[in-house]
Amino acid sequence: MAKDSGFHEYVMGDLFQDDARVHSRAMFGGWGIYHDTVMFALIAEGELYVKSGGPEDDAYYEAAESHPFVYRAKGGKTMVMSYWLVPEDVQSDRARFREWCDRAIAAANAKQKRSRAKKL
Repeated sequence: MAKDSGFHEYVMGDLFQDDARVHSRAMFGGWGIYHDTVMFALIAEGELYVKSGGPEDDAYYEAAESHPFVYRAKGGKTMVMSYWLVPEDVQSDRARFREWCDRAIAAANAKQKRSRAKKL
């Protein structure tokens, strides 16, 4: 966690300073970023990633020269998550950054609604 703490401070103190509904929780050596109760982003290995809602979002992020978060699970299996890297040029452009966050928040909320519907 210490590796990401300076970057975490930048993300929460600068990028999300104007959104009181955004908060973070330490998890798995990184950070989960939440909008209210829904996780829509994560910080891992000193990088910020946002949630994708599927192929349309993936294409959008790919067009911005982003890539998904990938890690090795126990046993050496490669795991690809539905979170995409937020490039530095997006982080430095408030309007684009907000667009990426809005897209990720919508994807996370839609996933939560689908999960709740399956439980019923």
